[in-house]
Amino acid sequence: LSVEIQGHDDLRLRGVDARHGDGGVLSLSFGVALQSAIKRYRLTLKDFAPTDLAPEMLYLIEANQAAMSASRSLTERLQGAKMLAEEQAHSDTLTGLRNRRSLERILDHLAQTKESFSLVQIDLDYFKSVNDTLGHAAGDMILQHVANVLRRETRHDDFLIRMGGDEFLLVIKHLTDHARLMSLSTALIRGIEEPQEYDGTPC
Repeated sequence: LSVEIQGHDDLRLRGVDARHGDGGVLSLSFGVALQSAIKRYRLTLKDFAPTDLAPEMLYLIEANQAAMSASRSLTERLQGAKMLAEEQAHSDTLTGLRNRRSLERILDHLAQTKESFSLVQIDLDYFKSVNDTLGHAAGDMILQHVANVLRRETRHDDFLIRMGGDEFLLVIKHLTDHARLMSLSTALIRGIEEPQEYDGTPC
C-alpha cells in the first residue's frame, strides 16, 4: 500500500495491510528522512507506536552526532594547544622575539624557497655592567627596549631572533643592497642608543 498526501510531494505513507478478523492493522512509515520529518512536522514520542524503533534510532543518531561534534571540538583544541606549544618553544619569553632554536627552521625554509636574505647581527656593549650595577630587572628592561626597536625598524615578515644574552640576529628577507642595509643598521643603532632610565638612573 502506498498513499500520497496532497500538497506534500516529498511525504508518502507506506505500509502493509495485515488482516485481523473483520479489520486490519496498517503499519505506516514516512518516505522521507526521519530527522527531517520530525523537524518539519514537529513530531513527538506520542506520534510513534510504543513498539516503534524509530525514536530509539533517532536517539542513537543524535548521540553519534553529539559524540562526533565533541570529538571534533577536542581535536581542534588539541591542535590549537600543539601549535601554541610549538610557538612557545621557538619564542623568547622575555622579549617575544624568536629564539635560537627557531633559526635552523627559518634558514631551512629560506633555502627551500630560494628567497634572498641578509643577516644583521647585534651585540650590546656594556650590557653586563648594567646587570652588575643596576640588577637583572634593569637588564631585562634594556633587552625589551631593543626588541621594540627591532620591531619598529623592520618589516612584518622579517625574522627577529634573540640568540641569547645580549645577542640578536635579524634575518632580513629580499634585501641584499649594501646601502639599504647600512641605512637599516644606522636606524637600529640610533634607536637602541635612545636614553633609557631604570628607577631614575640612566642605563
